[in-house]
Amino acid sequence: MGVPTEQVDEIILARISQFKTANQVLALVKKKVVNAPLQFDKEFTLVLDGIQDPGNFGAIIRTADWFGVKQMLVSEDNAGLYNPKVIQSTMGSFLRVNVTQCNIETVLSNNKLPVYGAVLSGAPLARTKMQAPCFLVIGNESKGIRTNLQPFITHPVTITSFGAAESLNAAVATGILLSSWRA
Repeated sequence: MGVPTEQVDEIILARISQFKTANQVLALVKKKVVNAPLQFDKEFTLVLDGIQDPGNFGAIIRTADWFGVKQMLVSEDNAGLYNPKVIQSTMGSFLRVNVTQCNIETVLSNNKLPVYGAVLSGAPLARTKMQAPCFLVIGNESKGIRTNLQPFITHPVTITSFGAAESLNAAVATGILLSSWRA
């Protein structure tokens, strides 16, 4: 393949890994530098508002990759993209999804595209058809979407609950919403 490799034993692999059960393969890569401006007029853009848990963030990136999302915006207080747990949780998807940390309010206020927001009291997802180009905002695990972003939500959507659970994990909710977008 032309890629330099180095074999290490399981003890070293376990020491490098952040997981209880280490992966069999790890990669050392340079940080991605994106110089091209983001294209909102042609893309489905996933927006994360304050996702704090690195495992959730990594799972969301991996899920976004699965559903073909090419770009993601994250708030300035989001978990760090290069946190070891985030990187490992993406299983390589961080290399395929363009993640940009920015002021989300500024981006949404300067765009006229539809903005879908995952909320507890919106239109049922089953009756909503998300179409790109658009933004989909996922809020913080415990607080939801910040109040300063709520005025930009043109289409509040809710994943209908059929049980007694209070809420869904942010990564699980993102997967359901992205599946609906692709359906």
